[in-house]
Amino acid sequence: MSQNSDGLDETIEQSLRVAMTTAARVGEVLARVRHQLQERAASESTQRARALGSRLDAERQAARATYGRVDDPAWWQTATPDQVAESYTLARAWREADPSAGHAARSIETTIQQRHGLDLASLNADERGPALTHAEQQLAKGTDFDQTRAVRDLVAAEAADQAAAEHARREDNAATAAEAGSENTQEHGHLSDRDNARAGATAAEADVDAGKGPAAEWDSHERRAQTEEQLRSNGHPEKAVEARMLADYAQARPAEDIVRDNKPPRAQARKGRGQSPSQGQNRQKQRTITR
Repeated sequence: MSQNSDGLDETIEQSLRVAMTTAARVGEVLARVRHQLQERAASESTQRARALGSRLDAERQAARATYGRVDDPAWWQTATPDQVAESYTLARAWREADPSAGHAARSIETTIQQRHGLDLASLNADERGPALTHAEQQLAKGTDFDQTRAVRDLVAAEAADQAAAEHARREDNAATAAEAGSENTQEHGHLSDRDNARAGATAAEADVDAGKGPAAEWDSHERRAQTEEQLRSNGHPEKAVEARMLADYAQARPAEDIVRDNKPPRAQARKGRGQSPSQGQNRQKQRTITR
């Protein structure tokens, strides 16, 4: 991926990385939860194991209908960012149990690499913050496997971990600047191209907030369509809009809600460090991925 002087490519790559890292981590957690439920059911009774096995077979068929489309070039022409991320989540979740899932995961990785220059295979999918760890533990204690609900809960937990990591990073930066007595100098005298690009993303967020009606539900098609229209009407680049949409899959709620409800102790927040999503990654919208 080439680097533009305005830092746009770097911002896009970071947004894609956050969204697809979320998809990979949630997929790996789903696979582990499924194995734990199977082992516990088998130790309880043959009847229980058979009942869970039937449920898992049905969930696998439903997942296959989602990730099985990635080999169709026509699907990529109309696939939304949400659909791509969902397909990658389920492909990662079932790749050990279904060879076609492993094939789908590799196909998505290849396509994202070719289109956006992002190596999904190199993402740290095994790292988990405290919220995602807790969500996994709760799911593993259950007696059934509801794939749709599990994905929703895990994505929300990963979003909370990312918000906590960003909060801790900002606190550390502020503390370092205060100790050196040069916070203002660093903020105004050494503003990088990346900071300028992120400032532009913040302005885009303000544009969206200004045009959002109070009746628009956050997790709704109407809200996502309104957001996309607002971004384009204010002249934001197409690639930036696409990256924002794909990154928003990783966030289940507005950023301010996540930070307020999940503000962690500093020691816990640092477990999830390494992810630095911008404030603009906490909007969920739907659009067509780049043809």
